[in-house]
Amino acid sequence: MTTRLARAALLLVPAALTRSAEPARPRHGAGTPDPSLQARCEAADLSESALRHCGRIAASRDGVTLAALKRGGWLCRASLVLQSTHHKIGSSDHHDAIDGACGFDPRTFTPREPAGSKSFVTVAVHHNGLGNQLFQYAMGRLLAWSLGSDFAAVLVDAREGPMNEKMPPHSAQSWDAFKEIFDKSALGARRHAYDTCAELTPTKGEYLGNGTLLLAERPADTRRVRLAKQLEALLLKTADGSLGCVKTIGYFQQYAFFAGVSTLLRSWMKFKAVELTEDPRPDDVVVHVRLCDSPLHFYKYYSYENYFEHIFRHLEPAPARIRVVTGCDERKPGVVRELVERLGAERVFTAIADGTSKKPHRSVAADFLYMTRAKRLVVTESTYSWWAAYLGAADEVHAPASGVVPVPYQEPHYVFHDINDHKFWGTYSAAEKRLVFRFATEKDVPKRNASR
Repeated sequence: MTTRLARAALLLVPAALTRSAEPARPRHGAGTPDPSLQARCEAADLSESALRHCGRIAASRDGVTLAALKRGGWLCRASLVLQSTHHKIGSSDHHDAIDGACGFDPRTFTPREPAGSKSFVTVAVHHNGLGNQLFQYAMGRLLAWSLGSDFAAVLVDAREGPMNEKMPPHSAQSWDAFKEIFDKSALGARRHAYDTCAELTPTKGEYLGNGTLLLAERPADTRRVRLAKQLEALLLKTADGSLGCVKTIGYFQQYAFFAGVSTLLRSWMKFKAVELTEDPRPDDVVVHVRLCDSPLHFYKYYSYENYFEHIFRHLEPAPARIRVVTGCDERKPGVVRELVERLGAERVFTAIADGTSKKPHRSVAADFLYMTRAKRLVVTESTYSWWAAYLGAADEVHAPASGVVPVPYQEPHYVFHDINDHKFWGTYSAAEKRLVFRFATEKDVPKRNASR
């Protein structure tokens, strides 16, 4: 066990002596940590690696980092995750170091009262597909919580398109699905937002004006206004009370934003009490398949051989039924037909039973709610099923351990499978601060301890 004196010494080790174990980062200049920030790092329960990284953050002279550390809390965490220096956070040590430097503990954090006398609102702008919109909602809601402001969720306006003044694809349909799934209270103080927020047009370079700030991390936006400049404005202007409205627009798909706050998010994202024409049984295993048969995609292709076989071979108890939520046709070649033929799986055909039709229509909302009611869930690389798993009732979730979609590695009821490194049945070890895998395919992976 590292002593307090030794832990303090770790904070003072020059960055050059410790950088060999860390990815290269841009240099912003560093000095001796502020004593109060050093005390934050020492007080946090950090590994030696995380403690050194915490010390480097505390000693930074970068403008965004300084402003974030002054604010502390979840806003500090989010700012350091977002800014380029700390953008690629792939390890538990890095996440722990940021929380340590920010003095953020989700179990004890109390939001501050908003500065100034103005009425203040944070608005999550929803755009693109439903999975994207759920990340946008969660980010906006947490920002409002951290700032102590009102909150509202709104559909993107055509004026707010990233490259032209057009509505991003799937936005309106997915917004309708969001309203079908979640209780009306989730929408927040929409009238407050409409009365307070100024109209800004990103394609015209309008990100700040008339008491409104637009925090936009879409690639097109960050090419117009550097994200660091946006963050610095957010941190300083929410501190001095000069804003009446902050609007978030982007994707915000990093688990580091949401680690440790799942209970809080579930308290805000309450499902409507709707009846489905079919619900999963408690002993079913429900599978979500996003890609039908094409490996040439931004997301990876999860086939029977590279993913599902390794899950179902060791699954105990064996499922009574395997139910597949998908838009794929099981009669055509592809993974769904393989699941049907090899495992006896069946496609789900459920709908919201609203009593107005003899044949209730299937919908994105109905499939999402079906997945949230499953007790055992297997998901692939999809933001849509990511949120069904994260918010739902499952006691056991099988999910990818790599890829574009965030890996929620700290969630206790998740089991992870890495099709890149051919490692399977990984669970998070709090003691080792990593995923520990039970199985690896010998033909693809050298004989060593399989870990992430």
